[in-house]
Formats: sequence, structure tokens, C-alpha cells
Amino acid sequence: MKIIKVVLTEEESKDILTTALESGAIGYWANVIRVTRDGEANVIHMLIEASPTGNDNDMVNYSIGTNTIQHGVDNLLAEGFNISDRVRESLLADDVDSDCADCIIQAALFNDLVYG
Repeated sequence: MKIIKVVLTEEESKDILTTALESGAIGYWANVIRVTRDGEANVIHMLIEASPTGNDNDMVNYSIGTNTIQHGVDNLLAEGFNISDRVRESLLADDVDSDCADCIIQAALFNDLVYG
């Protein structure tokens, strides 16, 4: 399989963070503790609490910023990472919806898709 590299702009990363928060994409597995927004109301940083194992007794605090989003995209597109064709195509087409944003954040934090 060919390894694909997608480099996000800071705006694209902020859009993904905003989508993940405002759509509720990560709300089923993460507790949002604090959100920082820029002057245009885009999310630029989140502090969340989540479990890397899916067990509520293993909660850890995670800091998520624009670099985190790039790391998640890199992980998702890495050779051998198991994601659906729909998510891969969404990333490559720059059409990131809430499901894709959820996958990006999980891939960044856990190096896996732990939830759904």
C-alpha cells in the first residue's frame, strides 16, 4: 500500500477540532474539561478526560491542539492502520465530518480506534 501524506493548514486543524467538539463526535467517550477558542470562535485547544482502554476506571487527561490533529491524520493514513475506506476518502478529499474528526482524535491520542 502506498503511504499518503496530508499536511493540514492551521485553519483545517482548527476546523477539525471545532467539528469534533460542536458535533458531539467525541462526546460519547470524552469529558471535555476546558476549551480555548480564537477570535473567530474556532477551537484551538481542548483539555479532555478519556480512557485509552475504554474502561472508565482508566481516565487520563489529554491536551489536544492543532499539532495533535496533524498527528492523528498521519496515524490514520499510515500503512497498516485499519480505517474504513469512507474515513480515508474523507481525509483525502478534505471533507472531514464528525465521524472522521472522531477517528482523527482517537488515532492521535490512542494510536488506535478504541471507540466505535
